[in-house]
Amino acid sequence: MPGSMLPISVSELAHQMTDILALTPDTCTITRPTGQASDAAGGFTEGYTTVASGVVCNVFPARGLSSLADDVQQTDKGVVLAQWLIQLPIGTDVKNRDRITPSSGRVFEVITSDLGESYNVILSVKATLVE
Repeated sequence: MPGSMLPISVSELAHQMTDILALTPDTCTITRPTGQASDAAGGFTEGYTTVASGVVCNVFPARGLSSLADDVQQTDKGVVLAQWLIQLPIGTDVKNRDRITPSSGRVFEVITSDLGESYNVILSVKATLVE
């Protein structure tokens, strides 16, 4: 049929995923909350367990550089971006409230793990900077 698109083959999809992941500049660790435990000060501390490590990732502002003013928040550490987009390999086990720590050491908490914008080769999640 003229103008119709043929579905991509499994081998083409694998090739595209390999190419994209080769261009991904970072690796990260994904941790998941395990619940709260009481601490020595009489309060509670959230515990985390590692779900995956060495996962390739790409972290960048969620809206791009042209609209950063809409995505900033004031914190005790100064002004930080409120929302970030993190790209991971498709099939990565990541859920809301998980924390993603790239090699930079910054910690991001996932606020939306299914953006509905992910392609068949990349999983995109939205996160906020924790530290």
